[in-house]
Amino acid sequence: SPNASKDELEKEKAEPFYDLAKSLKTFGFDHDKTLVALNNLATLYFTERQEEKSIAIYEQALVLIYTTHCIEKDKRPLYKMSFRNNLANAYQAIGRFKEAIDLYERVLADRKRVLGTDHPKTLNSYDGLANAYNWYGWKEEAIDLYNKVRLDRERVLGPDHPDSLNSKHNLANAYRSAERITEAIDLYEEVLAARERVLGPDHPDTL
Repeated sequence: SPNASKDELEKEKAEPFYDLAKSLKTFGFDHDKTLVALNNLATLYFTERQEEKSIAIYEQALVLIYTTHCIEKDKRPLYKMSFRNNLANAYQAIGRFKEAIDLYERVLADRKRVLGTDHPKTLNSYDGLANAYNWYGWKEEAIDLYNKVRLDRERVLGPDHPDSLNSKHNLANAYRSAERITEAIDLYEEVLAARERVLGPDHPDTL
């Protein structure tokens, strides 16, 4: 947390190591609790900007998913989607955009099939894939995806929902990146007005 002391922060960072060691001792590698502990440790490395370590753990966890017998059959696809999405985030963070795109596309297809097209995680996958397209230089493809998720969120959540406004803001960023400046300005102005109305003028997102 932002106001935590140095000792508290160090304790928070140590917890994933302790949890993994405890899970390995109690259950071994062949258990879903160990997979969860691996995910938490990889996430810690990712937030600490140690992406290579994070990637190594996510890749190992994906291998384990196929050999771990303790995961319930209906939960196995959920683990795969989650780990692949996290691995894609890590790939993207270090500039391995094509590998990230390949994973994001697989996760999106799986989430559409398993969770449905309007599930929040499915819509998040569109955002992740659009980000990767944009960073890879596929500007117009990114704009198409950002616009799709914006329209879907407005339909499912309403136009003033924070996620809908975030999608509109992402689309404006993509327009700016593609040098479609007039369209970017129009959307930025719409988002600003909506956030002032919904969140207030002093909210961090408004500012």
